[in-house]
Amino acid sequence: MEWKLLRVEDYVLRKTIEKLLEEKLRDISKAEKSIMTSIAVEDYKNYLKVELDLLGVEDADYYIYQELKSRLERPEFFKKELEEWLEAWLLKWRQRVKVVFKDEQEFKMKKKIDAETLDLWANLEIRKELQDLVIGSLIRSGEYCLTNTIAESIIRGELFKYYKYVGDKRKLSELIEKNPVMLLRDVLRMVKIVSKNKGYLISIKLDDKIFSEHKKDKRRKFFLR
Repeated sequence: MEWKLLRVEDYVLRKTIEKLLEEKLRDISKAEKSIMTSIAVEDYKNYLKVELDLLGVEDADYYIYQELKSRLERPEFFKKELEEWLEAWLLKWRQRVKVVFKDEQEFKMKKKIDAETLDLWANLEIRKELQDLVIGSLIRSGEYCLTNTIAESIIRGELFKYYKYVGDKRKLSELIEKNPVMLLRDVLRMVKIVSKNKGYLISIKLDDKIFSEHKKDKRRKFFLR
């Protein structure tokens, strides 16, 4: 068994979010809570990076932990501020996330995009900088939920479009290297389109066995819509 050490700030942040989710979603299962908490923790850190203007800063994670440490010294203020953020996050979760228990059409397309862009994504020199810019743009547009996933999906989606047009990955890599502003412009344009779209953006596939504790309640929904 592999053990992973957690920083105190991570532990407290996670436990606080778990507690708030229990208070707001009375019938939340352990599986739901675990998934939502893990995503919310990363989204909250991204939110802080935008709030503190740390996106693109080399030691951003260090400064985030320093900020969390400072906020944890005022627990009542921290919980209140986090609760307000979580309310906005939950609204986006309900709006943007669909949980399914079998492969649907969007999964087939995602697998195709991931396969076709695997090398392009792995070798993209400006990947980190581009992700930060897209995450920042998403959050400033009110998209607080699944920011890492949506940002990667937008960028890889544009790479896929480019590849279908160019037809040669080496040539495409050279083109992007010479003209990174082209990719930046197109991904930021997609952020605007995504922000205007009010429907689902992300589907999460789960094994329904992990929700066996709720199988007796056939009326139960994962989302409170």
